[in-house]
Amino acid sequence: MEPPKTVQQIADFLRRLPSVGTKSSLRLAYACLALPREDLEAFCSALERALTTIHTCPECGLLIDGDSCPICSDSTRDGSTLMVVTSAKDVLAIENSDSFRGRYFVLSGTLSPAAHRTLESTGINRLLAKVQAGGIREVICCTGADLEGETTALYIASALKETGVEVTRPAEGLPSGAVLEYADPVTLGRAIKGRTKIEEE
Repeated sequence: MEPPKTVQQIADFLRRLPSVGTKSSLRLAYACLALPREDLEAFCSALERALTTIHTCPECGLLIDGDSCPICSDSTRDGSTLMVVTSAKDVLAIENSDSFRGRYFVLSGTLSPAAHRTLESTGINRLLAKVQAGGIREVICCTGADLEGETTALYIASALKETGVEVTRPAEGLPSGAVLEYADPVTLGRAIKGRTKIEEE
């Protein structure tokens, strides 16, 4: 027996979320519909507000819902140190580690020819232009410990080699293939504080 069409449509949308398979999406769809009506209405309202208020900071790429970015507008942060991440979620993980007081640049993923993620679509071209404009002494490539993350970090280091900007990455300690949002704050903080120059590896 097939589920009702509307339930299937909800499940199809849920299946687009990370780590949600076909069976899980159907379970979640039915679980959502079992919630009190007022909860569902509140959820729908939250999504509608997100569609109209959430946008990316034009300077760093962080998702924000106000006129100013809380990171970019903070004058106490070190503007000469730039942390490069591949998702806005990574910023939350790093901030929770309380180990970094610089600024961020959020890419739209890592380089991957197979997935059609290019210098333009990931935002790496904008990153390079920002660094080459001056004022930045260090770029920390927190792009992930998997192959695509390492490749992205090496490309950024190579592209900035002649600028005199130091390009580093977090020290060993994060497991291979680790996702930043799942790393515990202590391990992540130690990896950032003990970062090493990419050129030396």
